[in-house]
Amino acid sequence: MRKTSEKEVLTFREACDFLRVGKAVLYGLARGGALGKKVGREWRFLKDDLITWLATGEESTAAGDARRHKH
Repeated sequence: MRKTSEKEVLTFREACDFLRVGKAVLYGLARGGALGKKVGREWRFLKDDLITWLATGEESTAAGDARRHKH
């Protein structure tokens, strides 16, 4: 049995399923910068960021730091 890693990268649909939210909700969070990263034309989400967001209502520190330092 494969151990699930919280560093796992999820597609948009997988992230919707994991959070149990609709596409519009996740798209709003992604476009607002709270979660996810656009790779080409598609969104990708780190599972640990989703877990942190669920637990605290905020994105993970690492993801937030990366976005704040991006120019």
